[in-house]
Amino acid sequence: MLRRSDAQNFRLYQILSAQMLRKKGNAQKRFNQGVLLGDSGYALRDFLQTPIPNPQTPAENRYNAAHKRTRSRIECAIGQLKNSWRCLSKLRVKDPAYAAEIIKAVIVLHNRRMDENPEDLPTQEEEEEDDECPPEEMGTAEARAAGKQKQTELINFFVR
Repeated sequence: MLRRSDAQNFRLYQILSAQMLRKKGNAQKRFNQGVLLGDSGYALRDFLQTPIPNPQTPAENRYNAAHKRTRSRIECAIGQLKNSWRCLSKLRVKDPAYAAEIIKAVIVLHNRRMDENPEDLPTQEEEEEDDECPPEEMGTAEARAAGKQKQTELINFFVR
């Protein structure tokens, strides 16, 4: 069952995918420094990395563990922001740039609040992530291949 936030995330993913396909050159430059992390419900892309369905090597296992830890920390931080700043829970903005400005402003306020009174902040229980990987059904073979290439580069980081 999709939660409301899953549907919103999926819509954002669709918008981002369309923009990436239209503006491959500019988007490639912008996202060259990092990637988005998605759960197994998303299609693997060069800008959006997902867990490996059946890890075969120690490096792939370390990649999956790092992916899960990082996503968990990000989701916890987002949960703290949403719990502290209720305006984010009801944020319904169609322009992604405007939404980003609102979120940046809230993060600045949140960081100031943390600096001044850290024990005042609510905490959020971490949810157990379902990392079951369904077969990919979205996107072109070229986009999946680019995603796999990027994933291989990241996995090679975990080879010891």
